[in-house]
Amino acid sequence: MNEILNIFLDEEVTAEQYGELFDFVASNRVTRGTFIGYRHTLLKTAGDTFIIYREIITPEKTLKHENAVVVGKDYLMKKINSIAYTRKIKDIRNINEY
Repeated sequence: MNEILNIFLDEEVTAEQYGELFDFVASNRVTRGTFIGYRHTLLKTAGDTFIIYREIITPEKTLKHENAVVVGKDYLMKKINSIAYTRKIKDIRNINEY
């Protein structure tokens, strides 16, 4: 589980994408939805539950889904912010406000 989550965090938490990603995860108004990142898809199945998986287009031009991980909202927000602090991304959101 941690390997899939760590790869997601490494590839998707960028200065360009941080705000949109964090707001999608933190939003209480969005109860179901999909966030399509650079290499991963984040599926919000309920207000506090997320499925993270990677999509790959094969040489045959077909879409393949790799292993997935299920993560809770609070844990995911903390992990996203942890990476953002490490990368010194500006305007990091305060988790306590959500």
